[in-house]
Amino acid sequence: IAQVIESDKLAEVTPLPRVNEAIRGLIHLRGEILPMVDLRLILGSKSNEVDERMLIVRTKNSSGACGLAVDRVSGLIAIRPHELEQCESKYVSSYCERQGSQIGLLDLDRVFEGLSNPLAVRECDV
Repeated sequence: IAQVIESDKLAEVTPLPRVNEAIRGLIHLRGEILPMVDLRLILGSKSNEVDERMLIVRTKNSSGACGLAVDRVSGLIAIRPHELEQCESKYVSSYCERQGSQIGLLDLDRVFEGLSNPLAVRECDV
């Protein structure tokens, strides 16, 4: 939770040419210009349409601030460190069990690892 600053409605996205496909563009959120990253594409979802029901989760990690496009935010829960179990997953660093469900804790540094510079320009296919 220390990496999540807030969630808000999807802002207007200004597309950027020749960037990683998961970078949807730039958004203006509360006076700050942020890259908008579609978390669905990073996690391998086939859906890539942006619609008005999506939310932006404003995050900050070692790479800087970013807006994550997500389908929904279910809520906020408190998890004590002793409740977390480590796991070997590409993007989830640990998890806990609550009411028969497993809740994964995303490691944003791992999520953005492939986007080490989210605004880095891709090579053109010329």
